[in-house]
Amino acid sequence: MLGVLPLAVIGLPALVGHPIVNGDNQIQNLPLRALSGALLSQGHLPLWDQYIWSGTPLLAGLNAGALYPSTLLFAVVPVTAAWTLNLVIAYWVAGAGLYLLLGLHGLDRRARLLAAASFAFAGTMMGQIVHIELIQATGWLPWIALALEQLSIICLPSRAASSESNPDPNQVVATTSSEMPGHADGAANDPLLAHNRGASTRPRSTLGGQLAPTDKSPLAWAGLLAFSVGMVFLTGSTRGMADAMVVGGFITLWELIRPIGSAKKWPLTLKASLKRSRHNARLKLAAYAIGGAIWGVALGAVQILPGVAFSPTTQRVQSAVSKFHFGAGSLDPKMLLLMLVPDLLGGAGFLHQPSFFGTYNLAELTSYVGILPLVAFFALLARSFGNSRSANASRWLKWHGLAVLGLLLALGTFTPLGSLLRDIPFYDELRLQSRNIAIVDFALTVLLGFWADRILAAKLKIRTGQRGPADCDEIDTPTSSPDAIPVEPRLRPYPFLERVAGSFPPLAVAATALAALLLPRHIEAWMGAPASATYLGRYLAPSFVADLIVALAATALVWTWPKMDRKRRRVALSSLVMVDLLVFIATCAGGLSVSQGPGPYPQHQAVAVLGTNGRFAIYDPAVYHLSELAALGQPDLNTLTKRSSVQGYGALLSARYDRATGTHLNLDMNPCALESGAMEALDLKVLLTLPAYLIEPVTSNAIPTPQPASPTCGGGPKQVRAPTLGSVGSHDWYFGQNFKVSSVSIAFTGRTSTPGSVKVAVLTPYGQRLVPAQRLVATGGNRETVQFLHPTDAIGLITSGPGSALVGQATTFTTASGARYALDGPLELALHAAGWSFAGTWDAFTVFKTSSTYGNVWLQSSMHSAPSKSLGAAREIRSAPWGTTTYQVSSNERALLVRSEAYGSGWSATIATPGATRSSKPIPAIRVGLVQGVWVPPGRYTVTFAYHAPGLDPGLAATLASLLALVALGLGAMARALWRIHLYSR
Repeated sequence: MLGVLPLAVIGLPALVGHPIVNGDNQIQNLPLRALSGALLSQGHLPLWDQYIWSGTPLLAGLNAGALYPSTLLFAVVPVTAAWTLNLVIAYWVAGAGLYLLLGLHGLDRRARLLAAASFAFAGTMMGQIVHIELIQATGWLPWIALALEQLSIICLPSRAASSESNPDPNQVVATTSSEMPGHADGAANDPLLAHNRGASTRPRSTLGGQLAPTDKSPLAWAGLLAFSVGMVFLTGSTRGMADAMVVGGFITLWELIRPIGSAKKWPLTLKASLKRSRHNARLKLAAYAIGGAIWGVALGAVQILPGVAFSPTTQRVQSAVSKFHFGAGSLDPKMLLLMLVPDLLGGAGFLHQPSFFGTYNLAELTSYVGILPLVAFFALLARSFGNSRSANASRWLKWHGLAVLGLLLALGTFTPLGSLLRDIPFYDELRLQSRNIAIVDFALTVLLGFWADRILAAKLKIRTGQRGPADCDEIDTPTSSPDAIPVEPRLRPYPFLERVAGSFPPLAVAATALAALLLPRHIEAWMGAPASATYLGRYLAPSFVADLIVALAATALVWTWPKMDRKRRRVALSSLVMVDLLVFIATCAGGLSVSQGPGPYPQHQAVAVLGTNGRFAIYDPAVYHLSELAALGQPDLNTLTKRSSVQGYGALLSARYDRATGTHLNLDMNPCALESGAMEALDLKVLLTLPAYLIEPVTSNAIPTPQPASPTCGGGPKQVRAPTLGSVGSHDWYFGQNFKVSSVSIAFTGRTSTPGSVKVAVLTPYGQRLVPAQRLVATGGNRETVQFLHPTDAIGLITSGPGSALVGQATTFTTASGARYALDGPLELALHAAGWSFAGTWDAFTVFKTSSTYGNVWLQSSMHSAPSKSLGAAREIRSAPWGTTTYQVSSNERALLVRSEAYGSGWSATIATPGATRSSKPIPAIRVGLVQGVWVPPGRYTVTFAYHAPGLDPGLAATLASLLALVALGLGAMARALWRIHLYSR
């Protein structure tokens, strides 16, 4: 099941042309991985991305997971196939890891399957499918836990023996009431420690409920730990790295401090625990755990060290609001209700269901792994203390603790713990604390495995003559004699406290679903939904009914399973888990919505709209037309169309570049950058935007307040400078679409004493400048109105004359239909100040172009001077996709050769003179504003710029050494296995 489900859910849609790729995967993760694969196929490490942010680190940027093993598939198979395989492998890793982890405890096979399916196909693993690097990293958490638990078994053998001695697992033992759990020797008979699975039973563990390790060498399991940690680090997911540290650290600490001895006397204080321990055994466990973790970090060093070198210069570390970002993504306690009813605020939008209408992002809130994992949490907790404490409680209490810790981390700054986490190095740089909910999902599904095993593995047993303590654990029917007469089995009462505790979650789900059915507006409003969306709650009724039915079925199972025979229990439990998962997937798994795929996007369309020279930008921060822009090749999809942009979309970029351009967010940009001169050095030649960012409708009869001129562009990312005050001149005002203009109401930023000092012309849809017949119909104060004698088609206005420099953005125009618009969009003034001109339309977008750029390479006399042709000439003669570029230079004097590529540490230049037998030594490139350059001597020569990521060499050496050590370990294990076979054959 775990192998087939990913193929069915993910692979089949891809086969019919609709792969599952959407959200951030579509516009960020897939194109970056495709670029990495393309570079690898050409024999080069994926170090630099020349297509976004005017050039930025690719490997060190982390988002690409550039050297994660499955990313290598992009180098050998088509993009769609590689992407689909990456997703399938991620779910295989997650499901197999949890299945094996629960197998370590000797749990029932069906219990392991149900728990693994709940982990892999619900909660974070399904909700965060739009962030492939996060699910790839989360999928390795069970493997980390598996390695650490095996190390605990090997290094602390007396702990395994502390469960007393189990009966021969191949024998069927007659059990009396004096041997029942709850007595001093109950550990031997707890169903999770020793129970028969039928006449043909397989050997059970003799390690207190855990299976014996297949390899008793702790080095082998330290190697598994290293491999798992290394894979997490190679994904590039910083949140995944943090989760791995939390899970690994918690499990290790738990195993180190918990006592070795009778489980009935646990928990003990730390001091008492240490007194009972073998210090050498604990030190051995700590050494292997820490050593394996360090080994794993070394395995991922090729990803981590370049990332660490780049990180201090990025916006995430240097931003003044990083502390705000740390807590902004904390999980609101109200949103914990989504762990009960996941579609309380809408879901995936399937089958006419309202899409999520909360104020956050559904992917960041999705943590529902089913009702039964919550049942398991409370039911097993009830069996962990007091007289009804199970001897196996110490096995599952660890997962209770991990679930609570994960929940506290997810709540972030909503708890006092948040203020402490904010000051932890590395952790303080992470945002979206709600993503820690993945730890909760992992722990809950492990607990589901333990609880399901109690149901599925328990055999029908008889009541003895003596009355034992009330318990759900049953007594084996004595069948050691072949002549024994079968006795009708009966069950003893199920502990009342466990039933009550286990029924709390489904009853809470039922109550929440019922309240949402009866009072949808009140529930949605209390959850923080916008007032305009609370009415949508009534359209979620079918989902709430389904949740209510599943909750009632879960309640019935909690109270009645001891009365069912073994077959009915299996059917009931399996059916409930699968139905619960299907309801969740049908209502909340928005990440499973299919798309048209990752392309190939038509490159000729991108060339026709964006041109072949220079870079482009798209200003649509509200993301009104994402699908159209994806087809065009928006950043980061432009890596597929091979068109370079000043923008990008990712987690890390240079803080200096972000401050100057404001391009960190998707399709965003600081309009001030257009007139600051920064975009001229970045060779920005094409800009696409929407009319909504140029004009705004005036919905009332009130006259817009004139906006005063601002002498600078400072004060905020969206403020722009008014035209420079002067005498006679002209100003272009753009609409972004065609209107029939009937009148223009001119607003002045200062007083003008001469009526009619401004002449109004229009820019026609064909790019012509036309002066329509007009008359001045009203004046007064700082405003005058010009009426056209005949409504005229226009895509813009041109104001000229002595008073044109005083025309402000409160100016409005009226169409023939009576609609009014103000020229006060965020881009309106910036376009004119930077010399942009209308170049046509594409789809709903207006295209602007400019010729006032420096080009892709130039010479200048000093760091702050403008390009000068008198210094000589430079031109590009050769460029490679991995960033290496060669220029032909002819300089009359010593000059600064500057190229339009964003500066980054690691760039160097080599000068080669024609006829010379040897090139000069590489010279580190210097920062020239936002771009890079190098001082060159007079003469004719070629200059080659090349990039080598800082930290790459030691990282690559550490990774290769760690990988060789793992290979040697694997070969050694194989050799030992072959030698054992040889000895056995003799």
